[in-house]
Amino acid sequence: DFIRTCFPEIEYVLFSNNDIQIVDPQVVDTLIAKYQSVKGIGMIGPNVLYVDGKRQTPMPKTYLWRNVFDTIWSPLMALFKKSSADYCDSAREGFHYTLAECFFISRIEDYVACGMMDPHTFLYAEGCILSERMKQIGLGYYFAPDVTVIHAC
Repeated sequence: DFIRTCFPEIEYVLFSNNDIQIVDPQVVDTLIAKYQSVKGIGMIGPNVLYVDGKRQTPMPKTYLWRNVFDTIWSPLMALFKKSSADYCDSAREGFHYTLAECFFISRIEDYVACGMMDPHTFLYAEGCILSERMKQIGLGYYFAPDVTVIHAC
């Protein structure tokens, strides 16, 4: 209610890191138009690339212990399973488990309804937590690769 009281005219909220480079000047308009046209979106993000051109998002469902294990044993694991990078590279437009938290849009009502971000969360888990919270209210993360931003992390 606080957000609606203070900002009644705001319909969407954009989350962006300060190291994002906008490649397509229509990125926000394109994402909002897609948000409005596809049922079930709770968050939407563009094609997010690292500076070297590798795709950063979307991501499959994963767990913290798996991320740590994959980081430590990634050369060995590459022999046995598809990596998160492989998932990103082959991802097509549509619903996916989670996003790169560095650049995405949510309708403010959806963001508030899902409980927003957890203030006790440290780096790199916000996307998974927000994805789970959106899922609890029947919404999901939508990947829209027709527009791109570069994340200079």
